[in-house]
Amino acid sequence: MGPLAGLEKQRSQYKEAVAALADPKRSRLILVARPQAATLREVARTHQELNSIGLSEQYIGLVDLYKVNLSWINGTSQTGIFS
Repeated sequence: MGPLAGLEKQRSQYKEAVAALADPKRSRLILVARPQAATLREVARTHQELNSIGLSEQYIGLVDLYKVNLSWINGTSQTGIFS
């Protein structure tokens, strides 16, 4: 027993977690980002890093908020925010 015993337990837990995340029957990894250049570069970097540890089944979800003029629907100057 000693400091290395705790480290071995953590290694085992890490290995089990990566195996669960890499199994498409048990999990789905979705990287969520805004469609901005810097953010997409970070997603690409993250994708490569995760792929290097065996997480090759990855998806990306792009989200953005935008303001829409709704006057064409109800004849007012109302706007709405959608995602």
